[in-house]
Amino acid sequence: MRVKLLVGLFIGLLCSACGSETGPSEKASVTFPTSTTFTLRYADFIDTTGTGRNYDSIGVVEERIVGTRTVSGRTAFLHQNQLITADTTTFDTTLHAYDNNNQDQWIFLSSIEDFVGNLGGFNLQGFPSGWYPYLKTTETTGRNYTILPPTQLTLRIDTLTINATVRAVGNVRGKETITVQGRSYNTTKVVLTFTLQARLLGLTLPEAEIQQQVWCGDNIGIVKFETTSATIGLRPFFSFTTPNAKQELISITNTSASAD
Repeated sequence: MRVKLLVGLFIGLLCSACGSETGPSEKASVTFPTSTTFTLRYADFIDTTGTGRNYDSIGVVEERIVGTRTVSGRTAFLHQNQLITADTTTFDTTLHAYDNNNQDQWIFLSSIEDFVGNLGGFNLQGFPSGWYPYLKTTETTGRNYTILPPTQLTLRIDTLTINATVRAVGNVRGKETITVQGRSYNTTKVVLTFTLQARLLGLTLPEAEIQQQVWCGDNIGIVKFETTSATIGLRPFFSFTTPNAKQELISITNTSASAD
C-alpha cells in the first residue's frame, strides 16, 4: 500500500486536523495489528499540479497480511497490497517486522525501488538491502530517530552520473484526533524527514528535503498519510518531480469477527 504511493519519495526529496496533545517527555505509542484476519481499505489520491489542493482519486488499496517468513533474522510479515483502479488491479507485497510488543514497525528494502516505486528515467545504485526502522511509535515525543543513516548512492540519468547522499529520520509528534473519510480516530502522528544532497561535476547542489506525515491508530495501523511534491535536479539539464499524494482509511474488515 504505502510503497506504491510513495512514488519518487527519495528521488523527489526528496494537514493534520489537531495540534499535538502529548508532552515532549511522554510516549504516544500505538499497537500495529499482525492478524491475517484484518483487511484495511484505503482511498488513494494524487495531485500532479503541485498545489496540494487538487487531488484526484486513483483507486482503492486493500492491504492484508498473508503470512510470515524469516528474513535476515527477523520474522517478516507479508503485507499484500491490492490496488484497484477503474481499468486494472495490481498487487505488490511489502515486508514488515515489529518490535516492542508490535509498537514499532520496520520495513525490509532490497533496493530503493522497493520503497519509492517508479523512478522514471533515474537509475539509483548502491542502496544497501536490509531492515530499516519505519514507524517507531515508542520513541519519546519530539526526539528524532534514525531511519536511514547518511548513505552514499549513485544516480544515473542516461550517460550522466551523479553522486548523492541520502538520509532519513523519524519524529513522533504526539497524539492527535483526526477525521478521515467522515470518521474520527485517535492517532499518533509520526513525521518522516528525507534529505538528499547531490553532487555533480564537483559541484554540490542545494540540499533537498521533504516530510511525510503519517497518522497511526491503535490496533489499526496507518489511518492516513501524506507526502508533498518536490523536485530534485538542475533545470533545464535534468529534474524529476514527485506528485503530492495521500492515502486515507475507508474501512476495516475483520473476517474472524464476521465468522463469529
